[in-house]
Amino acid sequence: MPIPRPYQPHSTERNSSAQNVLVASRPPNKFPGAYPPPRPPVGKPIRVPTLQDNVRSGPRPGPSTDPMWEGFDLPEDRHLYDPATSAAEAEKALRELVEESHNDDAETEIDMSQAIVDGFREGVALLPHQVLGRAWMKERETGKKLGGILADDMGLGKTIQTLTRIVDGRPKKSDKADGWAAATLVVCPVALVSQWASEIQKMAVGLRVIEHHGPSRTTDPVKLMKAHVVVTSYSIVSSEHGAYAADAKDETKGKAKAKNTKNLSDSDDASESGSDSDSSAIGKTLVAKKKAAPKKVAKDALFRIKWWRIVLDEAHNIKNRNTKAALGCCALQGKFRWCLTGTPIVEELYSLIKFLQIRPLNDWTTFNEQIAKPVKAGRQ
Repeated sequence: MPIPRPYQPHSTERNSSAQNVLVASRPPNKFPGAYPPPRPPVGKPIRVPTLQDNVRSGPRPGPSTDPMWEGFDLPEDRHLYDPATSAAEAEKALRELVEESHNDDAETEIDMSQAIVDGFREGVALLPHQVLGRAWMKERETGKKLGGILADDMGLGKTIQTLTRIVDGRPKKSDKADGWAAATLVVCPVALVSQWASEIQKMAVGLRVIEHHGPSRTTDPVKLMKAHVVVTSYSIVSSEHGAYAADAKDETKGKAKAKNTKNLSDSDDASESGSDSDSSAIGKTLVAKKKAAPKKVAKDALFRIKWWRIVLDEAHNIKNRNTKAALGCCALQGKFRWCLTGTPIVEELYSLIKFLQIRPLNDWTTFNEQIAKPVKAGRQ
């Protein structure tokens, strides 16, 4: 019978025991691949604000009561950290300032009996804000006021308000005696010429409308003066202004040339009084054969008329004061001047002021010193 041996652990068990001894002998933070233990909290933790904290029904608590500010010391001059006003905010503030300069619509009593305009077709009536516009445009053509800027947003009816003023504000006999034509000139982009003429015929009764556009347009200013409304484009104004300015220069040169020719002719007659008759006969024959070329009629009828009213639709087309369109529109003669635009606050506001002949800002030096430079300095 074999003698029993004492228990001997297997090799795996011996290795496990050895590892337990090694693990037990290491510090807790020195284990292979182990992370250091978390640090104990020090002080009061900062609570991160949530979206719900920002939505409050009442006034926002100050730093002393709002828990999100605990533990922070704010400087006393907090206004130093206010963000600078952006260009968009400045423009909005300027618009509000301009609107506040006019009577508040909420306090203005609207007489809806003025929604019906004599001279409009049956069924065409003004909306409440257009009734206000009708009264305002009438007021802007009284006394020393000779027009303005109608800057309603797109779709609010700048066309119908302008047409109302055309129907209501016709010239008197005394105005015609002063040389003013009865016609209103409407200048607009090329794509809107036919649309303007169509809208006038659709809304008004008995108005003669002429579309002054294209190469076959009339050169006779008398024909244009017989119309109630003449619709043209900025390109035509630019073209006819060039022809008008060139024709004026040619007339000046022609007078000087005629004077010089007369003096030269008198001198030649005195010096050649002793010449033989054959030379004189030859000279007369050459002069007789030379015929003067017929003078081409300049297409500048727009600048031969003193318009009763001039309306610039989409007036921001002349925002650059150095363009031919801006120079041409400012050179037109008219008693009342209107700018229709949905974007009147632009970099080159000077062109609109120059066209409207608002003194003294229609002078570039004054405008630059009083308006342009201060605005530019404020944006820097």
